Amino acid sequence: MAQGLGHTSEKGMAVLAKKNLLKGMTGVHLNKCADCLVGKQHRIAFKSLPPHKKSELLDLVHSDMCKMSVRSIGGAKYFVTFIDDFSRKVWAFPLKSRDQVLGVFKQFQASVERETEKKIKCIRTDNGGKYIGPFDAYCKEKGIRHQFTPPKTPQLNAIAERMNKTIIERVGCMLSHAKLPKSYWGEALMTAVYLINLSPSYPLQGDVPNRVWYNKDVSYNHLKVLGCKAFVHIPQDERLKLDAKTRQCIFFGYGLDEFGYKLFDPIAKKVVRSRDVVFVEDQTIKDIMKTKVQVPQQKPLVNLDPIPAAPAPQQAEGDAADDT
Repeated sequence: MAQGLGHTSEKGMAVLAKKNLLKGMTGVHLNKCADCLVGKQHRIAFKSLPPHKKSELLDLVHSDMCKMSVRSIGGAKYFVTFIDDFSRKVWAFPLKSRDQVLGVFKQFQASVERETEKKIKCIRTDNGGKYIGPFDAYCKEKGIRHQFTPPKTPQLNAIAERMNKTIIERVGCMLSHAKLPKSYWGEALMTAVYLINLSPSYPLQGDVPNRVWYNKDVSYNHLKVLGCKAFVHIPQDERLKLDAKTRQCIFFGYGLDEFGYKLFDPIAKKVVRSRDVVFVEDQTIKDIMKTKVQVPQQKPLVNLDPIPAAPAPQQAEGDAADDT
């Protein structure tokens, strides 16, 4: 009967049977039909599970790579993230090419294993080409279990996929607020990750990744608005007497492994680092460009502190008579 109704569903057949429209049919149970599978097979739904995390640092690391629409000012076209499942702390690395993933993973592994004195036990990635071949061989060599998700199932690598989406959204918001072009996404990326690690996390029941990772309280007193105007002190050995003691820059990010703030001088087109900074968080690069020093037209100088002229020498009386 289902075939006569154009391979209608079991639910549709049950409705008709309940209305006594199908003579002699009281219950409906359709056997599996190959033709129905050809025309109507769907993907198995992913179950919505409560947040779950591993019991120790580095028991499981999630990773994914993302391609950006433009190259950063440093030449990066991609970025890769690594997320610790227990603390939900995230690390991000800009990449110029896809084949750099293995190199930055080795860098990440050496850093976190030395810092925690623990070993990475498992890493979960998608089935993309950047994670197969040399990357997979390295994991086997180091005894790291490598979990591949099936092709076209981002839901199974949801933690990394969702984190990359969150990072991109944060980067877009910060670049818009700072009035910076898209090519500055590399700097905004590192700041976004830095701030995500200081933000409450739902899987941690509101706890903060950095506090869980370091097992100590975090501070927020040093945070500034990305792209805001900043006056950076010029050291004495870099200026002459009566030269300006400050330069106008924009706040570019945090030093991370370096002390001080990271800033960008839009006039000199260079990055500087300093801890001697005064921030103006309600102004951006546009305010700096408005106040860019213009060379005035040359005008005659006015002597505001004239030196008195010397008195003319007096002539002798004889000389004066000769003049007449």
